[in-house]
Amino acid sequence: MAGDGSNCGNLFNLAPNAVGSVFPTDTITAAMNIAQSPARNVANLNKLRSASPVFQPALDVNAPPNAWTIAITYTAGGTLNSPSSIAADASGNVWITNAGNSSVTKLDNTGALVVNTTAGSLNSPNAIAIDGSGSAWVTNAGNATVTRLNAAGTSGAVYSGNGLSAPKSIVIDGNGNVWVANSGANAVSAFTPSGAALTGSPFSGAGATTPVSVAATPK
Repeated sequence: MAGDGSNCGNLFNLAPNAVGSVFPTDTITAAMNIAQSPARNVANLNKLRSASPVFQPALDVNAPPNAWTIAITYTAGGTLNSPSSIAADASGNVWITNAGNSSVTKLDNTGALVVNTTAGSLNSPNAIAIDGSGSAWVTNAGNATVTRLNAAGTSGAVYSGNGLSAPKSIVIDGNGNVWVANSGANAVSAFTPSGAALTGSPFSGAGATTPVSVAATPK
């Protein structure tokens, strides 16, 4: 039990839940609590290790890390160039817009490169959202358009007009409609899932001024 002086008790005492009110009674829960609050009690947790840890090289017992986290950097085969936005699809693939070379990079859930594409007239892409079919919708700051890439990232359709002006952010609502914040037009553009202008779009007024971000509630 937490605080009983045993090795496990000492661990449990240092690894409560996120709010610090419930202490674990097994090591798996303790590990999960540490993962959820990696910067808590780091120095004291570091001192719990044995004199001869199984995994080497061991951390210095008197020089703990800042937090129990490990940073992993993915270079995507050198395709990343001034990445500006990121989104994940339902399969765990990660899509990244590259403002520096007007492309979109798709990585699988291990971080391996799937495709780097310039399809769909990408031009300084700066925001991305994934719809229910796995297609990626991308705002292009360079030419005031929106590109829809297919799920494979190999082809794309381009949408213009509909009030698009310096598009800054994009989101897809529960009905599959696509909403774009236009920092250059004091308006929000909306597209149907097929790319047509949603009735009434673009939307303005209600105090909207140079909008730079947009969000949607779930269906």
